[in-house]
Amino acid sequence: MIEGIILDYDGTAANTVPWFCKQLQHVLQARFRVKTSIEQIQVEMNEIFDQMPPNVHNARKHLLKAWYHVGRKRGLSPLRSLWLVYNTGKLVQSTDDVPPATEGLRKLLEWCHARSIKCALVSLSSRKRVMKFLTYHRIQPFFNLIFTKEQLGKHKNAAFSKIVESWKSNPKNILAVGDLPGDAIAARKAGLKPYLISTGFASRDFLSRTNLAPVIQDFHELLAVIETSDP
Repeated sequence: MIEGIILDYDGTAANTVPWFCKQLQHVLQARFRVKTSIEQIQVEMNEIFDQMPPNVHNARKHLLKAWYHVGRKRGLSPLRSLWLVYNTGKLVQSTDDVPPATEGLRKLLEWCHARSIKCALVSLSSRKRVMKFLTYHRIQPFFNLIFTKEQLGKHKNAAFSKIVESWKSNPKNILAVGDLPGDAIAARKAGLKPYLISTGFASRDFLSRTNLAPVIQDFHELLAVIETSDP
């Protein structure tokens, strides 16, 4: 019986990787007069993401490295590529543009709400970014608990224990969904049942090779799985 679901933010609840590519594309064109497609940017960023170690729990440095890699592939000098990274980071923090929700997220949240299954969101991003996303998509009320960078620092592990304690639930009955291998490792340490979603920083092949958790394509697929196991 499922008592709760814990979701990661970047690359999981929020489909941020294509969104990051969009911000990088804008900076390339606006500041460096370089035109390129979002699809090609994502292919080149994935070249870096697929080099991540199997225990990574925070993809930030790999994201910055991927932005740099895209700049160098476009013929930018090392210094100008660093400038590209800096300006893209500034845009990500300041833009009014909000990333889309991952496919099936609202349907999953509504399904949980109808069955009194609690939902929590855990993120190493700032509370401002997370709340902006939740407010824009009108899904904040679905989440019983929200932990962000301000409470967590650089690690999500403590949040899992706090959520289990707050919910007074058996951790075996709580699903934890993330997009990085480290998310699954942390979930297992807390006794939770992990799932990995391939909409984030790591490809489905990369996640499958870790053998850390079942891999899903989106929340439609997760819901199909849990509906059969939790009627």
